[in-house]
This record gives sequence, structure tokens and C-alpha cells, in this order.
Amino acid sequence: MGDELKSAYELAMEKLRASGDDELVPLTDDQKARIAKVRSEARAKLAELEIMRRSEMEALLAKQDLEAVARLEAEHDSARRRIDEDERSRVDAIRDEPAQG
Repeated sequence: MGDELKSAYELAMEKLRASGDDELVPLTDDQKARIAKVRSEARAKLAELEIMRRSEMEALLAKQDLEAVARLEAEHDSARRRIDEDERSRVDAIRDEPAQG
């Protein structure tokens, strides 16, 4: 039966092949380890950011300073985006390194 369901992996690989990127280069163990470290660091930064935000949010809500709450949320969103973008950029740079032979 040719109409069987495909896994997410199979669908992703088909999409990647269709994009013309036929020469997928597997990551080295070193690259995998460095990417894991980058992701771990980003998660730690996000956790720290969230802890600080909660603490500041409690203080602002106690004062009923709604304008400051809105500013804090906007700053938090911006900081979160910067951390996410930095993580993606660093991971992409590692993935784009030429293979060491």
C-alpha cells in the first residue's frame, strides 16, 4: 500500500531533498557536543531570565504599576528573542564549519 503514513523524519527528509540540498553533511561528535553546550547555555540563560522576570513582576504587581509590568514584559520578550537568535546563530555557525578530515 503506497498511501501509508510517513514519520515526521521521513517528511522532513523529503522536504530537505526537494529543497535541493542533496549533500547533507553529518555532524562530527565534536560539533554535536558543541551544539549541545550552546543549547544548554541558552536554556540556562532563559531560566535565569524567567526567574528575574518573576521576581520583578511580583514587586511591580504589588505596587500595581501596570505600565511598568507592560514594559517588563516587552523587555523580557526582547531579551528572550535575543537569546534565541544568538543560539540559532551559534548553532548554524557550528553546522556550517567545514569538515575536518
